[in-house]
Amino acid sequence: MKDLEILISLIATIIGLLITVLTFAVKAIGNAKAKKIAEQTIKMSNQIMFFIRQAEQSTTISGKEKKAFVMSRARSYAQAKKISFNEEKVDEKIEELIALTKQVNTKGEKI
Repeated sequence: MKDLEILISLIATIIGLLITVLTFAVKAIGNAKAKKIAEQTIKMSNQIMFFIRQAEQSTTISGKEKKAFVMSRARSYAQAKKISFNEEKVDEKIEELIALTKQVNTKGEKI
């Protein structure tokens, strides 16, 4: 359970850095369309992190089911907020996080 907390903390830090960079970009960008896209990306990133935390709470479902849960919730959120949803990009981000968690968990077992 402690590894899970560390992992979630690490993921939250990475998402936080992404959000910080995007926030800076929003302030620096004069183009309204680009600014809107950056703001939507920040909102989606925050929500995806929230959905990942929700999925990790369950110990009874598989990793595939957790990923499907996150994808489903992210898709619904995007539709509700009228945010463009690129399933491939969201899937890639989730896969990156899964790879990161596997790497962190593997390192944790060796210690």
